Amino acid sequence: MKLRLAFEKTGEMKYIGHLDLRRFFQKVFRRSGVDMRYSEGYSPHMLLSFAMPLSVGMESVGEILDLEVNSLPDEEITALLNRNSVQGIRIREAVKLPDNAKNAMSLVSAADYRIRRKSGQREPWQDLIRTFFWEAEELLVTKKTKKSETVLNMKDLVYSFCEDRGELALRISSGSEKNVKPELFLTAFFERAGISCFPAEWRILRESLLTGNREKGFVSLLSLGEPL
Repeated sequence: MKLRLAFEKTGEMKYIGHLDLRRFFQKVFRRSGVDMRYSEGYSPHMLLSFAMPLSVGMESVGEILDLEVNSLPDEEITALLNRNSVQGIRIREAVKLPDNAKNAMSLVSAADYRIRRKSGQREPWQDLIRTFFWEAEELLVTKKTKKSETVLNMKDLVYSFCEDRGELALRISSGSEKNVKPELFLTAFFERAGISCFPAEWRILRESLLTGNREKGFVSLLSLGEPL
């Protein structure tokens, strides 16, 4: 049986890296007595996978974890896991997936973020976004990896960008095919708009991971399952 969990990673837990987070959930499942499925072979391991690793130091209220179980616990699984979790990691929702469902990692195509200045200082965001992004012909950034450098036009990879209640709301391409970290885009935009872009000044919160495309629209990964 395939399940998909949505969970928060906030507070001090934002400093926990991906591998440690995986070990943490393995301990939570054992502590909770969840009847997990394991791989076969010489070194069996729990069948679980995360949709997209979160950068260390970034908070999220919309992380996705896929897992396989042999059976469901008698107690509601979200309440059971939360009772055995710690502050900063909270399961928000659980759904049951079809047997032939693809794993979340292969489906992610976009992510929603909210950005604000920690000091509370506000900018004339609507004018800045219109002038320096939507009315601009292009916003080029250089994405560097260990093996190459690629020039990307953010106008093709940012699906929505606006002000919402004094914060920036950003939907940007994510996933295995065209993954763009929000910091990369924001640095280029802030520099063009003449805004201080020191990372320590800003809080970036990932709100959700989505699947779909610009033409047909995006939906939550949770919408592909049935609520438990």
